[in-house]
Amino acid sequence: MEGGGRARLAWGDVPLGGAPLDDASAGIRFHGKVARLATAEWRSLVSHAASLGAGGELPLRFAVDIAQLDTMGQRFEALKLSGARDTSQWSAQIENTRVAGQFSLPRKPGDGPVALTLARLWLDRPAPKGQPETIDPRALPAL
Repeated sequence: MEGGGRARLAWGDVPLGGAPLDDASAGIRFHGKVARLATAEWRSLVSHAASLGAGGELPLRFAVDIAQLDTMGQRFEALKLSGARDTSQWSAQIENTRVAGQFSLPRKPGDGPVALTLARLWLDRPAPKGQPETIDPRALPAL
């Protein structure tokens, strides 16, 4: 506990459907398998956590096998996503049969460009159904 009755997190291990790692190095680690991930829901969770100051400046690493990823009208299956967050940016590697490569983006919009290096990207034409996910391009970081 820090002075003033506040706790400070030094490291954490979040196994998703797997065994905990035997590693107590600084930072937070997410690893394992998830059945479904929708990026719109993830962005909402990350924004809420950031507004609460959750995670602070701790390094964060992740290595997750995702059975189904839904993003911007696309569905990717059997996807491997790994990467890290440091003090200035998120960086990740992504791999499945339709997409492979790496990307990085600043933690704070406008603090730098989004970098995307892909070996392959195959997109499906989205079928019209309901209200599509919308993104305000003014809110995206510079490319």
